[in-house]
Amino acid sequence: MIKSEYDALLTLDYITTEHENKYFDRKSAQIKPSELAPLISAFANADGGTIVIGVSDGTRKLEGINSVGEDRINDFINAPKDHCRPMPRYREEYIDIINDSGQPDRLLLLHIRGTVDQIIRTYNDKTYLRIGDKTREMLGDNLRNLEYEKGTRHFEDELNLYADISDLDTDLLNAYKKHIGAGEVDTHQVLSARGFIQKKDDREYLTNAAVLLFAKNILKFNMNCRIRFIRVDG
Repeated sequence: MIKSEYDALLTLDYITTEHENKYFDRKSAQIKPSELAPLISAFANADGGTIVIGVSDGTRKLEGINSVGEDRINDFINAPKDHCRPMPRYREEYIDIINDSGQPDRLLLLHIRGTVDQIIRTYNDKTYLRIGDKTREMLGDNLRNLEYEKGTRHFEDELNLYADISDLDTDLLNAYKKHIGAGEVDTHQVLSARGFIQKKDDREYLTNAAVLLFAKNILKFNMNCRIRFIRVDG
């Protein structure tokens, strides 16, 4: 039986008959290597997956890859490195076949591994995620949530665009400065030194961490902010 050495599920029959899904996609060898970037990003940002190159997307014919030449094949193999950043972990694999013209040929399989603590973006700084059999670009809140999930973005480090120092509790700040041995140091200086004030576009902003720690009224800036206290007997 003709099948992948790395994924026993990927038999030749599966590759040519199965519907594309969360872990598998097929592409013609006529595709440009750069056009693989969204799919590579999508698989890497999800749970990984395999791109099979050399099968017609529409007809599922076994075109093979030999006709496009070794330079193009090498470009396919290097696509995760050349067109994504950072480069995801992956491995390439060849499967020997007889193409639809009756000639010995090969399929190229790119096995893309899922990432745990990274976001894989395309060369033009777009981010994709594999959802079912679709490759979807992540934008706005969807992108932000993916970054939180991967640990590449932290809410407390983000800038708060609405709060300023006058919204902070002076008594809390003084207690904090005393605790770190900076009781006589200017408050602005302390907040800047500790990263609670950041600059963007020549303007200074408090971070969400500063607001969470020191705001007089945290609900003014985050209505869903709560502290849950649980006591377990024994």
